[in-house]
Amino acid sequence: MPELPFFPNLARRAEMAEKMDLSCSSLYKLENTLFQFDTINRFLTRVRSVLKGYVLDAMKPGREYHLVDLGAGACETAAWLLSESRSRGLNLRISACDHDRRVFRFACQRFGHVPGLDILQRDIMSIDELKDADFIFANHLLHHLNDSRIVELFDYLTEFERATLLISDLKRSRAAYTAYYLVSPLFSRQSYARYDGLLSIRKGFLSPELLRLAHAADPHRMDMYRVEQLFPARILLIRRPIAY
Repeated sequence: MPELPFFPNLARRAEMAEKMDLSCSSLYKLENTLFQFDTINRFLTRVRSVLKGYVLDAMKPGREYHLVDLGAGACETAAWLLSESRSRGLNLRISACDHDRRVFRFACQRFGHVPGLDILQRDIMSIDELKDADFIFANHLLHHLNDSRIVELFDYLTEFERATLLISDLKRSRAAYTAYYLVSPLFSRQSYARYDGLLSIRKGFLSPELLRLAHAADPHRMDMYRVEQLFPARILLIRRPIAY
């Protein structure tokens, strides 16, 4: 695939497949990409602050909570969250799901020993573990899907309305694309992190787009959803649980 342009059209979401999602992609470069995404998620996203604010701060000692991580990738975020919960004296278990067999094996090798972490190879539309989830979380999952698949996923997740839903992804913007174009060569050698990262920004969302997709799946309960924009160039969809 050719290098992505410096001035792409960002009026609409791009639809090209990322290299790491192709079955023919290099396992060596895929694993390097997963290592590098660990650094990217830690320093260039707000994923940890989101989980602290909406998961850890909402938990209380004395009961067990269950979080399902959709598209968990290498599971570094799940492993960190379990460590942080233990340091606070909280009882959390995580079901971390990813459909890619190569990513699943990589995650098991790195974090399969972590207490409370159940790493699963699952399609996002067939996860039995969601039935008793207190939190449903996904980071950088949606931009891998086309709009119709996203609506299908949101429709599926309406079945699990007792859980807090947290969907974190990329905000599509010229500033984010330009910044990543300039800095990504510093940490993306021998991987897909530069190409896929730039393409991911082009496949990202604006707030009205994300709300529109949620509305298409759940038109009668839109008051349950809200979108926050987070620095740098992140977008967070939140659905509060229904109390019974």
